[in-house]
Amino acid sequence: HLKGIDNGVMDDPPVSYALAGSGASRTATSWPPPDGAERSLYLAGGATAEVGSLNDGALTEEAVPEDGSVNWSYPDPAWEAGTTAFGPGGRPERFVRVCTFTSEAFAREREFSGDGMFVLFASTDQDDLDVIVKLHIVSGDAPGSRPVRTVSQGWLRASHRAVDPSMSRPLHPFHPHRDLEPLEAGEIYELRVPLVPMAFTVAGGERLMIELSNADSPLYDGRFSHW
Repeated sequence: HLKGIDNGVMDDPPVSYALAGSGASRTATSWPPPDGAERSLYLAGGATAEVGSLNDGALTEEAVPEDGSVNWSYPDPAWEAGTTAFGPGGRPERFVRVCTFTSEAFAREREFSGDGMFVLFASTDQDDLDVIVKLHIVSGDAPGSRPVRTVSQGWLRASHRAVDPSMSRPLHPFHPHRDLEPLEAGEIYELRVPLVPMAFTVAGGERLMIELSNADSPLYDGRFSHW
């Protein structure tokens, strides 16, 4: 193609992507894929998933009319490998010192392909706040003991929360990082955290989990770790 040879590459669809979990490859005319529809999931209280995290919250497809909040301090003295703590016998406990929000088991297979955004309303007694959020698929009925696959992740330092609307997409806010805006202690701020673009399927019986913390774990996050 670069030599001027007409090899048909410009006739290919503009977007191609792999659908994690299914082994399938897809094409689209644009990103996000135009045949999809936006979906929202909401954080809620309720220890429904037996995760054994700081809060063991729920992730719901309908907003729950409640005035709830979750509070924690960091860095947590129990963190040993990033956010990972260790239990009896040196067994790593991935979620015990972070916050989680887990859905009910899906009744059927669902596909999620496109951009994603995590919206958090947060306050702190400091002048800044780090947010790292991960989206996991949890296999089986007991998230605390079943395999977990990470399908997307996002991160934001709250003092860099400003968004440039001209560079943003509906579910992908663009942070220009031009100005530093320290937080006022006790004030509530809306933080819009872009997630790494995703394409995956959730099988029937599996769950989605949001992990919310302020750091990574080099045991689990690999190239996404923030040092």
